[in-house]
Amino acid sequence: MRTLFSLLTLVVSGFFVLNASAGLRTVAEIGQPAAGFPTGFIYWIVENPVIGEGGHVAFAGAADVSVGSTPQNTRAVWYGKPGQLETAIKAGESPAGFAANILFRDSIPGTLTLSDAGSIAFAAAMNGPNTRAAYLATVAGITHGIIQEGGIAPLFPPGTIMGNLQGFAFTDAGMAFSSVSSAS
Repeated sequence: MRTLFSLLTLVVSGFFVLNASAGLRTVAEIGQPAAGFPTGFIYWIVENPVIGEGGHVAFAGAADVSVGSTPQNTRAVWYGKPGQLETAIKAGESPAGFAANILFRDSIPGTLTLSDAGSIAFAAAMNGPNTRAAYLATVAGITHGIIQEGGIAPLFPPGTIMGNLQGFAFTDAGMAFSSVSSAS
């Protein structure tokens, strides 16, 4: 039997999941403690939610010490099952596989994608010496940098650089993406 899910996003209140057999459940709510953050941090922004076939959810947002922006305001991506959320990555962290000085700044709206097993992929804005967009994926609790615009193009001749990333598909089998590349 397949369970149908419907998402409701209330800008003021948070992110909820409606499950036909379990009723409405709160996933994250503005003012509630933010998963994966120190005590005192709360969800301040909750946006761009997605839900997968297995009931896993993911969303972007921000955590802060109050409802409103302070110097501690930190953008992040969360994922997991309702009640079991984890932080995939926070602003200022470097994804595995990227240089330590290439740091996550924010997810790009509309790109969060969930696999059936609950892994996630998304396009991200980055900080550091290369501030161009990147594709990131969180698998088995580790967020990996897959590819970044302006970076070395894997499996191409030496000196080939990734140009504009033009889209991706993501499943448990892996990630496919398209990009313009050029030899330097």
